[in-house]
Amino acid sequence: MSLDNKTTTKKDDTVNSEVKVEAKTATDNKFKRNDSSQPNRNNRDNKERGSRKSFERKPKPVSEFTEKVIWIRKINKVTTGGRRLRFSATVAIGNGKGVVGLGISKANEVPDAIKKAIEAAHKNLTTITITANNNSIVHEVTGKYCGSQILLKPAKEGIGIKAGGAARDILELAGIHNIYSKAFRSKNKINLARATIDGLAAVKPAAYFAKNNDKKTTIAKRTNG
Repeated sequence: MSLDNKTTTKKDDTVNSEVKVEAKTATDNKFKRNDSSQPNRNNRDNKERGSRKSFERKPKPVSEFTEKVIWIRKINKVTTGGRRLRFSATVAIGNGKGVVGLGISKANEVPDAIKKAIEAAHKNLTTITITANNNSIVHEVTGKYCGSQILLKPAKEGIGIKAGGAARDILELAGIHNIYSKAFRSKNKINLARATIDGLAAVKPAAYFAKNNDKKTTIAKRTNG
């Protein structure tokens, strides 16, 4: 091998080694840049997280009404594709201070039906007059709805609620503690509950009878005089 060939091979080896060294230094610098930019990126992420508002769940407002499920039943709707199973819920609500309501709703699941029935009951509230002394009604009254009928009579302190079924639930939610009752004809829960509300809504306050008594006494005095 000649001297010229040896010199050219040495030059080529030196060039290749220099190229390898330059490539190695470039990759090292690249990794260094990535490492140096990583803490800045973390700091920026932390700042963004700190700037975001922390989400806090607001507590649900406590309702003054208490709910009672009176009846839950299955409903089958027959269609061309077959039978569709649904649920119907009847719920009564009351605040124990003379306000009571009844709601009926349907849904594919029982919890959804109860939730919708509570919303319907809030839209159908009835105010009832209750005596302040013994938490009873002022006078005897009869409630009717469809095939159900119920008789309600005032009672003394300590008697308690003499009723059962849906009528008892309505009376307890209304805040009545002493009363007599007697149900006639149909004992359907929904009809009986509506009949009880109808009877309680017909109760008149004691001031109404006081005014009528005053009118009667004045008329009697004029006729006698």
